[in-house]
Amino acid sequence: MKVYVEAYDKDDNQILGNLDGQSVINVIDFKRTNIYKRLRDTPATDLSLNGRVVLYKFVNESGKQLAEIRKN
Repeated sequence: MKVYVEAYDKDDNQILGNLDGQSVINVIDFKRTNIYKRLRDTPATDLSLNGRVVLYKFVNESGKQLAEIRKN
């Protein structure tokens, strides 16, 4: 299954690019990946370029949201 990791700022605007944790992963269970664990366990200031990301969404190919990680 292809899973997209999307990053959003405090105003709920999607952040484009690849410096803030966005990626595409091909896995069966995305919650077992190092990407998911890193986003879940690392403080927001250490994840993105300037700490502006407050929400990560995991979305499948059809656009259905599978999970989200909120970093406040």
